[in-house]
Amino acid sequence: MQWFMYGGGVLGIGLLLGLVLPHMIPSRKRKDRWMN
Repeated sequence: MQWFMYGGGVLGIGLLLGLVLPHMIPSRKRKDRWMN
């Protein structure tokens, strides 16, 4: 189960980074693309 917990943590961190980084980096063009 330890490897499963580690894998879940890595996936969780990856998802968080994927959601947070676009907001941290000022790129309105990407946001407009996602909105449309």
